[in-house]
Amino acid sequence: MVNHPEKKSWASKINYGVSLARGEILIFLNDDLVVSPNWLDQFLYDLEFLKNKGIKVGLLGARSWGLSGIQGHPEYLSRNEYFVSPRIIDGISLIERRAFEEVGGHDESGEGNQFRDDDLSLRLWFKGYRNVMGLVYLHHFGGGTLGEKAREDFQVSRQWFEKKWGKSPEEIYQEIARSD
Repeated sequence: MVNHPEKKSWASKINYGVSLARGEILIFLNDDLVVSPNWLDQFLYDLEFLKNKGIKVGLLGARSWGLSGIQGHPEYLSRNEYFVSPRIIDGISLIERRAFEEVGGHDESGEGNQFRDDDLSLRLWFKGYRNVMGLVYLHHFGGGTLGEKAREDFQVSRQWFEKKWGKSPEEIYQEIARSD
């Protein structure tokens, strides 16, 4: 764990941490999580299992109550299955360094801290990687990383995303769903 020398965006903090890391596997964990027993062993097992099945893994995400999307959806939380999804929340995820670097890491442009995981997930997806919800379960309290600024940050971040991609994340995910 490292502290960023400046108060910058979440994306810049992640990229800074990656620049200091020496390993080939990167794990991103928000500061408002409680991990389950053997979570790291399970994450590493999931990655190897999926790769041995021929899946080019992008983000490998954990499941948790309080997350949006597939990772926090009650229908999927209790099922002991892997689920491929164009979107994985990366504050509770694992990625191989080469995949992270191939897509240029987190985009530090613009303002806001949210939708950076959508951006990273989609850049990986369109490079042929598949983002997967694994079998790791973590408890995410939610709101701890941004605190009271979350609502304001949401609007600024959404505007950044829509300007970059030319449409909303929901529109892009719907297009992906129709094309699969």
